[in-house]
Order: sequence, then C-alpha cells, then structure tokens
Amino acid sequence: MICSVCNKEFTKTHPRQKYCSKECSKANKKKATKKYRQSDKGKEFYSEYVKERRKTDPIFKLSLEVRNRLRAFLKVRNIRKTNRTFKTVGCTPEFLKEYLEKKFKPGMSWKNHSMRGWHIDHRIPLDSAKTPEDVERLIHYTNLQPMWAIENLKKSNKILPD
Repeated sequence: MICSVCNKEFTKTHPRQKYCSKECSKANKKKATKKYRQSDKGKEFYSEYVKERRKTDPIFKLSLEVRNRLRAFLKVRNIRKTNRTFKTVGCTPEFLKEYLEKKFKPGMSWKNHSMRGWHIDHRIPLDSAKTPEDVERLIHYTNLQPMWAIENLKKSNKILPD
C-alpha cells in the first residue's frame, strides 16, 4: 500500500491502516484540521466557540486580549515577533490575572472588563518605545494596570504620575 501523505510504500499491520507511520497520521490530521478551520463551517464554529469562551473564561479572554494587542502593535511598527506572547509578557495568563486583580479599584471585576468597563492599560505607553528593548520592557506585565475605560481613553498615550 502507498502512504497518502509521504507516498512511501508500506505493509499494513492492521486492516484499517492508511498511513505508514504515526507521524504521517498526525500530519494528515493537522492538514484536515487546518482545512476545516479555513472552511465557512469551521470559521463559524470557531467564532462561536471563542465568543462563548470569552464570556465565561476570564483567563481565555485576557490571553486573547494580550496576544491581539501585542500583535497589532508589532504589525504597526513592522516588528517581527520573536517570542511567545507570555514569554515576552514575563508571566503566565493565570499570574497576570491575579496581578491585575490585586490592582483592581473598587467596583472592578472580570464581569465588567469591557469596552465601557475597565481596560488593561500600559502605564508607560507602548507608543513611547523606540527600540526592540523598549518594546520588551513596556510589554512586560509590570507595566500593566487595570484602568477605568473613561480614564484610559482620556489618558490616551500619555504617562500619568502615580
């Protein structure tokens, strides 16, 4: 029989075997998953999954928000991402959640972490970064704080005194 992934000839060890190795089987599964995720049905399912999970899982929402913010900033600056997001941030999503909770102002909770509730603010704005080292320093979790949306929008990209 011929493996449909690598085109090598192999002898079946069981009747339903389609691939010559576990690696080829995994490669085919990965390819099929990618094809499904790019289909209309797959995109719709994933979109609904993310939407529901964002509502119910604050760590998932926090992780997406941090990744998206970093990706958007690097894209605007035409900087290539070289590390995993939370390696750059310097902590795990779980640690970041606890870190931000300790800085909550009265009335803040994960239920009102939204466009009109509170935002995750960079104390020293990312816009002030001039070098890749500055970006590393400013994306670090120690530069993050929870801030009411209205205050954050007024602050814009300024540095406020503590």
